[in-house]
Amino acid sequence: MPLLVTIYLYFISSGFPFTAMGAAWPVMHKDLGVPVSAAGIPIMIVSVFTVIASMAAARISKKIAPPVIMIATISLATVSLFAIAFSAAFWQVCAASVFLGIENGANAAVGNDYVTKTRKSSFTVWLNSCWGIGATVGPLVMAACMKNYTWNTAFLFFAVYHLLLAVAFASFKKQWQTDDAEEATKSTVSLMEILGIYMFPVMAAAFFCYSSLEGIITAWTSSFLVISRHIAAVPAARYSSVIIIGITVGRIVGGFLSERLGDKGLIRAGLITAIPGIGLLTLTGVPEYVTAAGLFICGFGISPVTPAIIHSAPANFGKEHSMAVIGTLIALANIGAMTMTPLYGEITTKAGMGILPLAVFILASLILILTEIVNLGLKRKCS
Repeated sequence: MPLLVTIYLYFISSGFPFTAMGAAWPVMHKDLGVPVSAAGIPIMIVSVFTVIASMAAARISKKIAPPVIMIATISLATVSLFAIAFSAAFWQVCAASVFLGIENGANAAVGNDYVTKTRKSSFTVWLNSCWGIGATVGPLVMAACMKNYTWNTAFLFFAVYHLLLAVAFASFKKQWQTDDAEEATKSTVSLMEILGIYMFPVMAAAFFCYSSLEGIITAWTSSFLVISRHIAAVPAARYSSVIIIGITVGRIVGGFLSERLGDKGLIRAGLITAIPGIGLLTLTGVPEYVTAAGLFICGFGISPVTPAIIHSAPANFGKEHSMAVIGTLIALANIGAMTMTPLYGEITTKAGMGILPLAVFILASLILILTEIVNLGLKRKCS
C-alpha cells in the first residue's frame, strides 16, 4: 500500500510543472527575455521526449527493473526542476524540459503497467485522475508563491516534492513485485509487432481520437468562449479550467463504478453522458453558467476513456505485451495532442471557432465506434 500511495503522489506531481509554468509565463517570459509565444517550445520538447521515452519503456525495463527506472527518472526530473528554478536563460528551461519529458513518458508507462496488473480497474481510473489534481493544484501553488515570493520558489517546491518521491520509491522498491513481472520483462516487441497485435491498431486509433479530443477541448475552449460565445476573457479563462475539473471528478466517480460497469461499460456510459454537455455547448445566447455546465459534463463524460483503455490492455492484448502496448498508447496520446490541436486551430481559421461542439461530437462518436469494433472483434476471436 505505501508503494501504491507513492505512485499516486507521483502522478499528481506529473500535472504540476507545465500548468504552473503556464500560470507564471506572463512574468517568466520577461525574466527569461523571450516573447510570450515561446511558451510552446518547452511544452513541445516535453511532448517529443515523452513519446520517445514511453515507446522505449518496455525495452528498457528488460534490462533495468521498473522501480529503478522510476527512481532514476524522478531523480533526473528533480535536478531539472532545480535547474528551472535557478534558470537565468530560456535555453536552460528548454534543456531541463528534455529530462521532464523522459520522466513523464517512462513513468507513465511503468506506473500504469504496474497498477493495471496488480490492482482492480478502479485503481487505474483513480490513478489517471491524479494528473487532473496536480494540474489544478500546480497553478494554485504558483499563484501563492508569486504573491509572496517569485515563480522560482514554486519550482523549488516542485523539485523538493520530486526529491521526496525519489527517496520514497527507493524505500519501497522491494514492494514492487507482481505475478507477471518476470513474464512481462521476457518479451520485447518492436513497434511493427505491436501494431500487428489483433485489434490493437483499432484501439490505438480510438486512443488517438481521445487524446486529440482532450487536447482540442482544453486548448481551444477559452478562444471558443471569447470569440463564439462572446464571454469576456477573464471568466472565459476561468471556465476553461472546468474541463479539467470535470475530467478529474469523472475519474474519481468512475473509480467507484468501474467494478460494476467494467472497462467497456465505463467508456459507453461516459461518452453517452457527454452528449447533453455537447448539446449545451451548441446553445447561443444562454447564461454563462449553462455553457460552463456543458463544459463540465463534457469533461465528466469523456473522463473514463483513458483509464479504461489502459486497464483493458493486458486482457485485450496480452500481459506479456502490456508495458509495450501502454507505452505505445501514451506515445499516441502525445502525438495526437501535438498534431491535432494546432491542426484544429488551422481549421477554425476557415470554419470559425464555433465548430468546437461539432468537433467534440465527431471525435467522441469515433471513439465509441472504434472501441465497439474492438469489443466485437475480440468477442468473435474468443468464441
